[in-house]
Amino acid sequence: MELLQIGNIGIEYKVVRSNRRKTIGIIVDLKQGVIVRVPRYLAKDKIKKIVESKAEWIIRKQKLLEERLERLLYKEIM
Repeated sequence: MELLQIGNIGIEYKVVRSNRRKTIGIIVDLKQGVIVRVPRYLAKDKIKKIVESKAEWIIRKQKLLEERLERLLYKEIM
């Protein structure tokens, strides 16, 4: 796991490299966290810059998933 610190917020992400992949994909999941899928040849510093550029989007998606989970748990309790 890699860690990117944006102000007081930390984004932990896992890098998955693939020989077949030609593009970069970022997945935000409640169970697995943030997964960054990249081509095998992409340098570590480039990956970090991409995650930095998408940090606002990642944080927004994480908050959205947490809110959905809270609503779901609230409905189950009622």
